[in-house]
Amino acid sequence: RRGDFPTISVGISHGGGQREPKNLAHTKQNESALRSLLDSQAVKRLAIWQSKLYKSWMPKLHSASETVIQKLMGWKNSIKRNFPGSVFAAMTFNFGPNVVCDAHRDHLNWLIGGCIITAGGFFDYTKGGHLVLVELKLILEFPPGATIILPSAMVTHANLPIQEGEYRISVTQYTAGGLFRFVDYGFRTAK
Repeated sequence: RRGDFPTISVGISHGGGQREPKNLAHTKQNESALRSLLDSQAVKRLAIWQSKLYKSWMPKLHSASETVIQKLMGWKNSIKRNFPGSVFAAMTFNFGPNVVCDAHRDHLNWLIGGCIITAGGFFDYTKGGHLVLVELKLILEFPPGATIILPSAMVTHANLPIQEGEYRISVTQYTAGGLFRFVDYGFRTAK
């Protein structure tokens, strides 16, 4: 867990003992809710915009991500991406009312790859919700609608608390490092 708030992830995963990549499984109730979220025009637009932002700022990493996703889908047709047009394998919805992440690194994400985070909600970003990048010794105002691309497996990151009565959510897209290794090893694990 990254903090005391509900969260759900959807997409392609490989790690944590999986023998091969696959789409994350969910209960029927969660699957229905996730389908509604993924079918939402707002979420689709955000996902595609985040991917285009990644391409603009980190074109080589974007291209490498697209190549891995394409190879995985060609290897096994049951593997489905969340959105056509997004190069990220997975998405996590961090639900409010108070998404404040504890300091952490996403050690299973692609080490050099970008994790893209967009904040949402209603909060005074000058008083809380700041993005903390520990090793860089930076504390950044991070208002609703702000987006950042960071190597979340390498940089310890967190958020500062928001004020009582405020509301903060976030949506992230990322790709597990295990997906790249699986493809690089010829569609098998290292063992």
